[in-house]
Amino acid sequence: MMTQPELGSHIARLRQQQHWTQEVLAEKLSLNTRSVQRLEAGETEPRAQTLARLQELFGDSFEQTAQSHNDLWLILMHLSSVFPVVIIPLIIWVWKRAEDTRIDYQAYDVLNFQISMWLAMMVAGSMVFYLVGLIILPLLGIFICVVSIKNTLRVAQGQPYRYPFSLRLLKRGA
Repeated sequence: MMTQPELGSHIARLRQQQHWTQEVLAEKLSLNTRSVQRLEAGETEPRAQTLARLQELFGDSFEQTAQSHNDLWLILMHLSSVFPVVIIPLIIWVWKRAEDTRIDYQAYDVLNFQISMWLAMMVAGSMVFYLVGLIILPLLGIFICVVSIKNTLRVAQGQPYRYPFSLRLLKRGA
């Protein structure tokens, strides 16, 4: 199976063989130039309609990537943030990171959010004796649920997600 960044390099080669600029390809795909740049750089996977249009343009049969199969794992990984239990995204990341760059990339965000929220819950839990924690803990629980479900829905729809108040404790490798 062809996966990113191989797919991006393949698209760049085919575009260059046609003597097209990234701007020309973007116009033919009804995308902006930055999207083509990100696609060729291996930063994103093409959507199904973009992949079909690329096949039409180049007459090349692009192999289907593992993207659709791994969408379920991405959704599960983001949904696991409802309960800040680091083990679920950690297992998915270790098991699937080589198959799909999206899992490798997004696992850091999910893990950082879960660790941050776990730490916040510990601090709020220690404040229960001062009664402040009795207010903060339920609000924190609601916040975690709302952010996790919202981001899960965004990932399922292929939209960008954001985890606010997340400490960057884990860094992506170079």
